[in-house]
Amino acid sequence: MNEYHFLDENTELTKSDLIRKYNRFIEDIWLLQHTVRELDDNYELMLNAYESVADKLYG
Repeated sequence: MNEYHFLDENTELTKSDLIRKYNRFIEDIWLLQHTVRELDDNYELMLNAYESVADKLYG
């Protein structure tokens, strides 16, 4: 999170730098949400496959 030190009140960044960094921060949040959603979807697929194999093996 050191990358987001610009969120501190005592920053020496210009307004345009703050806006640019803020926009990048929002993009990072979006990418994180997308990644988590994708991992969750993959987990569901793996769980379904595991349950299907377990049902076939153990009835």
